[in-house]
Formats: sequence, structure tokens, C-alpha cells
Amino acid sequence: MQPLSIGRNPAIDGLRGIAISAVVCWHAFATHLASAFPLLAGAFSLLWSGVDLFFVLSGFLIGSILLANASAGNYFRVFYARRAARVLPLYAILIGVATWLAVDEDTWALVFFVQNIQWSVQERFGQFVVGPTWSLAVEEQFYLVLPLLIRFLPGKHLPATLVLLIVLAPILRTAFWLSGCNMPAYMLLPCRMDSLFAGVLAAWFLSQDHRRALLQRNRSVLKLLTGVFVLGWCGLALAKLTIFAPLMVTVGYTFIAASYTLILVLVVTSRRRYPTLLLPLSWVGIGAYSLYLFHLPLAVYWPKILYARASVAEGFASYIAALAFIAFVAWWLLERPFIKFARKTFKYERQDLKLPTILNPEAQSISLPAR
Repeated sequence: MQPLSIGRNPAIDGLRGIAISAVVCWHAFATHLASAFPLLAGAFSLLWSGVDLFFVLSGFLIGSILLANASAGNYFRVFYARRAARVLPLYAILIGVATWLAVDEDTWALVFFVQNIQWSVQERFGQFVVGPTWSLAVEEQFYLVLPLLIRFLPGKHLPATLVLLIVLAPILRTAFWLSGCNMPAYMLLPCRMDSLFAGVLAAWFLSQDHRRALLQRNRSVLKLLTGVFVLGWCGLALAKLTIFAPLMVTVGYTFIAASYTLILVLVVTSRRRYPTLLLPLSWVGIGAYSLYLFHLPLAVYWPKILYARASVAEGFASYIAALAFIAFVAWWLLERPFIKFARKTFKYERQDLKLPTILNPEAQSISLPAR
């Protein structure tokens, strides 16, 4: 059974589906879920980390693309043209919606993807309609850095550089926390680059046959290590740490990034067929970008439209249905056509790596709703 688009990887889409489901539940349902299921309140308290999973996925997939085409003569032109086709159409609609609703945010900061810097300086989150775009800004800034690293840094120095950048992120977060600045530690690229570059490091490791073979021979060790990190993740959940808790700001984000990276590697290197029962998660993952951009605007205005005439349960159900409809329309009428156009129009001149199908960047529709 394979109802997904030709060339898509259901395992990657499934992880993306988990990430967006966590983020939507965090913003729309976390309080109600914690009240209804108090024994799971700790797990619900970490739903915000879905954005960290998006960062890891983005680093992995973007890293795979750039590593595979590092020597292409049109490397930069094709990469940025495809990124623009993937990110900008829906983003422009969101900015238009924010303008129509007279959202009190700096439009130019949104246009140039520097809202995360502005909000960090102002020590605040963005207003709900555009609030999630801080992570999209982090992603776009990441797009300015990673292509340069992979293009110009000698290959033998790349893994050490990635490890250095991963280690540097919690150091910078700790410095901001000690100075009393919480928002920069949460929103700035240098402070959140551990998740992104952990994904890139995974892409680098899996880009060569001999390293993939080594991983397959030691898969039991990978499973054990992943299990240990998941147990640690459960410990963080039981502690019910907030995003600004000292332990979370210092090393917690990095630990979560490592956990998600291990899970990602375990999933994408599995030789088992993707379970049919998990296909709904893959379908959710296909619409992750639009879901991420529009779930908060809808959450803000949907109650005003419906809740006065419906029970809370009916309101939630109709909210999910409306959000799914938006994602379906956005994918088929806007996202998919632009992706196909960009792939057909902008092609890399050569490919340096012959990646296995599951890691083939051409088989992925990539974006952090990350989104």
C-alpha cells in the first residue's frame, strides 16, 4: 500500500507528522490534555520539542542535498531557487493574512526573516498569527551558513566542525541565561544550531557506504544507545521542565536534539517495510509546512467563529477538520505545483554522492514548517 506521492519517503514523512502533531497539540490542546490525563502531564509538557525534531530533520535533509551536490557549478543557484519555491508562496500568504488582520508586528522583519532576532532583543514571543515563524527565520538563516560550509570547507574538516558547532550552542545558551536573557537562548540560530547541525552530522555519516555498513553491523548498539537517550528524555518529561528551565536551556535542548537524531538514524536505516498503520502520520507529515504556519492563526480565530455554538469537544474536532482542509488545499494547489516546477526547472549539474533511495534528497519535499 503506497498512497503517498511518487518518490516520497513515508518514514521521513512519518517523523515529520510526529513533529507537527506535537507542535499543534502543544499550542492548541496541551492544557486540556494535561487536565484530562494527569498521569501524562509530563509527556505533554515536552510537546514543544516537536520544533527540535523539525530542526533535526531539516539539517539531515538539507545536509543530504548539499553533500550530494557540493561540486555542482550551479550549486548555490539551484539550492536557493528550490528553497524559495518551497518556502515563499505559503509564507507570503501568511504575511498577507497577518497584514489583513492588522497584526502589530514589523512586516519588514518578517519579510527578511529576522523576526527571531527582533523578538529576542525585545524578550518576547511574536503575536500568535506569526509567532511560529521564529523557527522559520532560524531555518532561513541556517540556509545562509550550511551551503558555504559544505561548499568551501575541506571535507575532512567537516565532521569536526559540525561537532564544534553542536557543542558551541549550549555554551552560548548558558552565557545568555547567565546574563538574564532567555529569549536569545531560545530563538537565535547560534543557540539552536545544535539540532540543525546534529541532523547534518547524521547526513554526513550516512552519506558513505562503508559508514552505513558499519552502522548496520552495530545496529544493536544503536538501538541500545537510542533507548538510553529516550529514557533520559522520559526523565525530562517527568521533571516537567519549562523551555526556560536552567537544565533545559543549558544542556536539555542538546540532549533532546541527540535523542531525535538517534531516532532519525534508526528509522531511516531500518530495512523493515514502513508499517501501513503509520501511514496517516505520513499523510500529516506531507502537510506539515502549512499546518505549522496556519495552526495558530486558526486556533486564535476559530473559537470566535464556532465555539459559541458548539461544545468544546465539537470545537476541537471542527478545528482539526478545518486545519486538515487547509493543509490539503495548500499542498495540492500551491506547495506541490511549486515543488514540481522547481525540480523540473532547476537541476544540479552533477551529483557527487550516490545516496541510497531512503537518503536520496530528490525523493524528499523538504522544509521546516520547519517549517
